[in-house]
Amino acid sequence: MEFETFTTRLGATGIVVNSHKFIKIKDSKSTILWRCSTKTCQSSCSTDKDKTEILRKPTDHNHEPTTGGIETERIREACKRRAVSEINERATKVVCQEAKEGTNLRKFVNLKNCVYRARQKRRPKQPTTRTEVFEALENYDFTESYIKLYINDPLAEILMSTTEQNLLHLQSSGKIYGDGTFKYCPKHFFQVYTLHAFKCGIYTPCVFFILPNKQRCTYTEMLEMLTIFMDESSIHIMHVDL
Repeated sequence: MEFETFTTRLGATGIVVNSHKFIKIKDSKSTILWRCSTKTCQSSCSTDKDKTEILRKPTDHNHEPTTGGIETERIREACKRRAVSEINERATKVVCQEAKEGTNLRKFVNLKNCVYRARQKRRPKQPTTRTEVFEALENYDFTESYIKLYINDPLAEILMSTTEQNLLHLQSSGKIYGDGTFKYCPKHFFQVYTLHAFKCGIYTPCVFFILPNKQRCTYTEMLEMLTIFMDESSIHIMHVDL
């Protein structure tokens, strides 16, 4: 008797026999006992340990086959696989390509959430304090990224993010325009401060600082950090917002 295996949304393994779903209830040395996934049905069967052969045929069911649910499980598993293998693909596109036409809105949303959950499991734990942010960044490998992240003295808790090209562009402009925002600041920090270069009639954001507060000593530390990577003599004027 032919059958196929599938994986439930909770990660358990099941089998499909004659369009009926079975879940594992007992595992022995040589056989696996399966029971119908419908709670009110007492139908059961058994397979060998490797799930390659039906050893005992299923008993009678008291309900109709659940083919729709089986197809949903297949689509869900396909979405989860692509969620990991195509990490940059939009969840909506993944679901649209895997789901059948006519999929209702509720099922579509559930499949999108399935993609999000599969990706969330592969992401590192979100930091809960500024200290954890710095610890995570110190262990992060930026060698394959064109963005360079410079961390100031952990006691000052200042982050500086830029690229070598941005620093050269800022230095060649001769003028620096500083602008800070509090509204769009990452969690656990207080302000994002951006340094812009004005060249050829265009303002270009070149350096980003993430600051823990708006104290004078913090801004002093920020500018001293910038001078480590730039020639002070190349900057003639700096405009800041007050």
